[in-house]
Amino acid sequence: MYDCVLRHYGRELLDLLRNIDKLLATDEHFLLGVWLESAKNMSTDGEERRLYEYSARNQITLWGPDGNVCR
Repeated sequence: MYDCVLRHYGRELLDLLRNIDKLLATDEHFLLGVWLESAKNMSTDGEERRLYEYSARNQITLWGPDGNVCR
């Protein structure tokens, strides 16, 4: 019984996440490429450019104190 309920709401959650993804893709401010280019464009040299891109990627992929990246 719980399996059926879990599958049902799991599918609903996945559908919701897909719809949110489609909605956000309609605004350039939510696109990864735009986010990364914005970060890189604030740099003043090649090394800083790589660091800013690295940091921008980490901001969207790592969460919480256990997800921190030390460099």
